[in-house]
Amino acid sequence: MFISTGISLLGAQPSGATLWTPADITTTAWYDAADASTVTLSGTDVTAWDDKSGNGYTATQTGSFNPTYATALVNGLNSIELGTFGSSARGYGFLDQQALGTAICGVKYAIIGHHARYNSQTQNQVVGAVSGGTGGNPNGVIHLGYDNSTRLRLGQFANDLDKTIPAYSTTQDAVITGLNRAAGKLVSLNGGEYIATNTNTTDLKVGGNFGFALGRFSGNYYNFAGRINELVFFNFEVTDATYQKVEGYLAWKWGTEGDLPVTHPYKTAAPTV
Repeated sequence: MFISTGISLLGAQPSGATLWTPADITTTAWYDAADASTVTLSGTDVTAWDDKSGNGYTATQTGSFNPTYATALVNGLNSIELGTFGSSARGYGFLDQQALGTAICGVKYAIIGHHARYNSQTQNQVVGAVSGGTGGNPNGVIHLGYDNSTRLRLGQFANDLDKTIPAYSTTQDAVITGLNRAAGKLVSLNGGEYIATNTNTTDLKVGGNFGFALGRFSGNYYNFAGRINELVFFNFEVTDATYQKVEGYLAWKWGTEGDLPVTHPYKTAAPTV
């Protein structure tokens, strides 16, 4: 059985239950590549990606290259590919959303998404900003993704939290989580091995995060080489129950629930209402 979002429910929820989605909570921004109605195309090129939160943070293509829309690429669902550019290991395009970058400055925040990287490129960030803007660089520029082949990073410049992960060997879709909360920062891949050892809870500087985008960090030279399936943003502190519910939703929807650790609350079933 399938619901309109394209999520397979077979084995994912108890009989008669209603599948939970981010529509059931307050989100700041929500981008869902499986929902074709939110993606504006020119041919197969993506020119805009609408925000499903209702807050109007539509991400738009303004660079030299467009991401592309790939049909039924991941678990039978559509995805947005930033690919790689010719012989370059860098990504092919990105989507700007400066207002969202501004909205996560000066506050606690959470970014939870589903994605895949296409190579072991350094500074391969799923989301990020170009510069610190009027806030300066220290704690002025966010980036969430891969600092190198074996290092997952939630960074703010001078306030980075890293997690060692296995070296890149092949493209694998995964959940990625980055949080800034009162107790400290947290970064995770596939909902496991949470680390919050960075007790520096400094927020992103107001006036920072200039040039924030989906699929870019530090300008066109650092476009994300990979695909983005879905992203959920919060510009307020979230509870464990909330971010783990988003992780469970994403993992089951995009077919990577098998990669959740056995201790995850949604290892054996997708979240329900």
